[in-house]
Amino acid sequence: MRKRYFLPVIIILLNLVFIWGNSVFSQEHSHQISTSFREILSRLFNLAGGADALSDHFVRKAAHVFEYFVLGVLLTSFFGRLKPLNCILVLAAVVPVAVIDETIQIFTGRGPAVRDVMFDICGYAAGFLIVMLIKGCLNKRKKTLNYNNTE
Repeated sequence: MRKRYFLPVIIILLNLVFIWGNSVFSQEHSHQISTSFREILSRLFNLAGGADALSDHFVRKAAHVFEYFVLGVLLTSFFGRLKPLNCILVLAAVVPVAVIDETIQIFTGRGPAVRDVMFDICGYAAGFLIVMLIKGCLNKRKKTLNYNNTE
């Protein structure tokens, strides 16, 4: 493996450990984590109605979107060149990750859900799109600067 890929691969692997590690928890433990996080969010954003302003369901789905958003940002930042094949490969990476995530939940007494895979894909796609937009803008700016410097 090339030296420049070592750190990105480690960071992505740590993100996968985090994602899949959350699926290892039992339903009760997962509920406790969601409740704790819901209370933190309520205090942080000073929501009217306190912790009851957010539902556990919302927090869990938002967690799916967020952790896959981070994965999308990481994979696209490190490996998503502005070439169609690279983009397809980076986008396709989410499916096996999400399926493994839901499969792990079968063994922990939590039911897998296709709906969760859809949330995962949406979060991942948002991360992918944001990074690609930033890369596109930076490339356009770089080309404009290079064009102006050659005149």
